Amino acid sequence: MIGRILREKNFVACVLATVTGIVLYFRYPFPEQNFFLELIFLWARPVFQGLKFCYTLFLYTTPYIIYSFLLSGLYIFTLKSPPRPKAGNPPAYPGPSNRTNLFLVLGEVHLSDTVLADHSRAGPIYWNSSLRRGRKRQDQRCALSICGTDFIL
Repeated sequence: MIGRILREKNFVACVLATVTGIVLYFRYPFPEQNFFLELIFLWARPVFQGLKFCYTLFLYTTPYIIYSFLLSGLYIFTLKSPPRPKAGNPPAYPGPSNRTNLFLVLGEVHLSDTVLADHSRAGPIYWNSSLRRGRKRQDQRCALSICGTDFIL
């Protein structure tokens, strides 16, 4: 129950800030009878309206920031995520005599410096060196270099 509330901390902070803002709005209304604010009202009405708007806005946003900060702290220090399940074994790779379609297996690279294939016209195929250095892009699965041309699979 508490975990679900903490996961919806932004919504809870909005609700609490709205209730707090309404209470503050009626408990501490804008001081329109202040002498300096009356002068501002007479000389620059848009400035007065802006001050009044900002005052009212801050009655709601300041509690939201405080509640959000507190709920985020509770979320960080009290909520524990369940342990991740361990990955199982990959499915069995069918033998060449039992399959009718081509297969492409993407997985770990163990011997990345070794030649993957050697063809007389195309030359050897090597793994892209950027994968060895750990600079793998999100959308990049496998990169091959054939005759100086890079292919991303």
